[in-house]
Amino acid sequence: MKREFFGTSVEDALQRAGLLFGVETQQLEYSVVEGEFGRLLGIYKVAILVEVPRTRPKEVAKAPPGEEAPQKKPGSVEWAIYVLGGIFKRMGIPAKIESQERADDVILTVELPDGTLDLRRGESRELRGVIQHLVNRAASGEDESGKRFIVDIGGTLQKRREKMNELAKQLSEKVSEQKNPVYVHLMDSQDRRIVHTALAEMEEISTMARGEGQFRVLKVEPKKKQ
Repeated sequence: MKREFFGTSVEDALQRAGLLFGVETQQLEYSVVEGEFGRLLGIYKVAILVEVPRTRPKEVAKAPPGEEAPQKKPGSVEWAIYVLGGIFKRMGIPAKIESQERADDVILTVELPDGTLDLRRGESRELRGVIQHLVNRAASGEDESGKRFIVDIGGTLQKRREKMNELAKQLSEKVSEQKNPVYVHLMDSQDRRIVHTALAEMEEISTMARGEGQFRVLKVEPKKKQ
């Protein structure tokens, strides 16, 4: 039985296979798949077929002192950081994670080595959204009443927040000038939330979202006088 792995190089793909199977890369039997492949997140370039080891994977070594898994507690920041770090570890990417607690949410900032991911590509935003969803599900469990965890990879979320705040300002100026609603299409949920939060602070502007999924439309209009 064989499994396919992708990487920036054959060695990189082998490391991913070794991490999954729990064996040294020298123990793996593989063949390189010929041809060119589309990049995933802008980093994958080659593919290999690895023979699944027949031997039992080696036991996972215990974590060194100070890195033991924290107690699994719904809403725990420590547990969320542990889950997030585990996701990147399984991707073969070293990550440094810091947390910042706010009134309604917790920002988990992930620092990655330069060149690990191409954060300029749209796929990185999709990856962030998927990882954020997994962390929230794992950290909150069945209790979803606690704080929400926001994952920021490489500071891209903060830059995006600044850009969306500037967009909110432009929208408010346009609505105030024209006195008519403005509709914004093809905006993901994270961007809509940032724009909505920024516009909520403006007394003369109101917002409303309609539709489902990627077809959801944000409506910005003058607030009706009572």
